[in-house]
Amino acid sequence: MVHPKSRPFWLIGLLLSLSASVSNAWAWPPTFGAEFTFTNTEMLLAQLNYAGMRERDEWKKAWAKKDWKAMVELIDWNTTENDTSNKYLAKMKDSVMKRCKQCKLIEGEDHYGKVNYRFVYPDGWWFQIATDPAVIEIQTAPTTRADFEKMRDRLQTDIFGSAKSVGMMPEPIMGIGQGHIHMGLDAAFENDPKLFRNFLVDMMNHPEVNFVFGRNERNAAILSDLGLKNIQEFKKLIADFDAGKIRAIRSLATALQKRVYTKCVDKWWSPPEKYQAINVTRTVDPKLPAGARTVEFRSHRPQKSADEFLDQIRVYEARVEYLRGLKEPIKVNIPTKDAMSSAKEVVRRFRDFIVQSGLNWAKNGAPLIRGTSYVREATFLREANINAFTAGVGNLLSAFAAKCRFLFRPFSLEQAKLTKPKIDPPPALE
Repeated sequence: MVHPKSRPFWLIGLLLSLSASVSNAWAWPPTFGAEFTFTNTEMLLAQLNYAGMRERDEWKKAWAKKDWKAMVELIDWNTTENDTSNKYLAKMKDSVMKRCKQCKLIEGEDHYGKVNYRFVYPDGWWFQIATDPAVIEIQTAPTTRADFEKMRDRLQTDIFGSAKSVGMMPEPIMGIGQGHIHMGLDAAFENDPKLFRNFLVDMMNHPEVNFVFGRNERNAAILSDLGLKNIQEFKKLIADFDAGKIRAIRSLATALQKRVYTKCVDKWWSPPEKYQAINVTRTVDPKLPAGARTVEFRSHRPQKSADEFLDQIRVYEARVEYLRGLKEPIKVNIPTKDAMSSAKEVVRRFRDFIVQSGLNWAKNGAPLIRGTSYVREATFLREANINAFTAGVGNLLSAFAAKCRFLFRPFSLEQAKLTKPKIDPPPALE
């Protein structure tokens, strides 16, 4: 989970180690870095207790009224650790070491003094764990898709298996913690500004990918969330690039931040350029050397397995490879929110996206739809007068009653029919 003040110390170590990852970070194919997150009801409720909200009169009034929006505004999501999260951090560390007896354990601290554990394998690959609001977060070494596929069992056993063994799981309903993915900039685009330009336009033109992978307006706004003015400014930005006024990748990304990413859904979150579905803050960072820059895909619910993560990065790699073969600039064609209000339309658009990318729908697209536990339908949420994140936290705060499950709807491949989702019970707690 990422929040306004959270800066895990992995940012420097992970990004600067891009050139030392399994494959060359300077040339195609690109590397990817995962941010897996795990939690349970004990950790979620401890986050609220630690923030001291339950004793406040405002909290009690909101709870009595089941006013989820008011409760969300009272929670301090900047608290990155507490006794409960630290307990599960230690449990996770011990569980990993039992599975990987040959791993070297390195203990570190971020600039807040928060402890982090890195597990280094004999082949040099690593991942590390730390606390973040209400979750344990795992960051992996930058790795190509092909090499990630070779270590699929390692990911599933040592990371997902370890978390499950200590009573944690990816949060399945509202996406607490998220599952952000980084893609190495220099290997993906090989210093081709026109390719990067087409990538930005393509991602803005296809918000259905965000809906399928895990829509989160607050943490990862799509362009239509920002409003018509920002959409128009994006069109002007691309026109300036096409006219030769902008010539470099960093210049284009910087202009995107300054001219288009001027706000996020929640105005008190800062900096606004960070909380976008396509985050380029580590594209423009002058402190990062070539080979260490990334593009971040933020619109991801927590991946439920290593296979789901592999399916997602396969889509990103295939899409960039498709864009590499285009000779002409892509036209800006951003769909309205109304166009995204139907689950059936989202499925149709995503199917077209997958096939156009050169992937097989049945093998590479359909599993991602089936893996989508819930889709947030815009029209339905408007009728409820509540955004998806608020609905999710409402469900969290009701603990076990699941009052807000009716706000989330699963995809059906054929007709995108709305059915009652199957919810796995929370893990047993000590």
